[in-house]
Order: sequence, then structure tokens, then C-alpha cells
Amino acid sequence: MKVSEIIKTLESYDPNDSVVVAWWDRESFDPHQLKDMSADEWSSACEYMEEIDWWHAYDDIQDRFQKFLKLKKQQ
Repeated sequence: MKVSEIIKTLESYDPNDSVVVAWWDRESFDPHQLKDMSADEWSSACEYMEEIDWWHAYDDIQDRFQKFLKLKKQQ
């Protein structure tokens, strides 16, 4: 995803809204693994990643919300 797309999406939110966000840039990964990847290849690989099924991550986040609410009740 391009940063410009993220910015465009976030413009519809109130600047004081809270959201759950996760992203990884090139520097987030092992530089030895990506050393031979050009900027164009990185961009193409990022587009390819948009095909990932994020439901596992969504489920994990839902579980964390449930745990948070449970802890909050115990206080």
C-alpha cells in the first residue's frame, strides 16, 4: 500500500479518533534478506502482500480486546 493511500483513508477520521494500526516498512525486515531487492521490486512485493488474509490478525486483535475488557472488569 502506498503511504498516500493511507493518508487519504485517514483524512476521513477525526484527528482525535483512536484506531488500531499495523504496518511494516522496508527497514522492519532483515536487511540481508532484502539486500538484492530494488525499490521497484519492494513496491511490487508490497502490492502482492495486499492479498494476505488478515483474518488471523483480526482474530488476535479481537482476543486482545476481550482480554482487555475482562481485566478492566476485574479492577
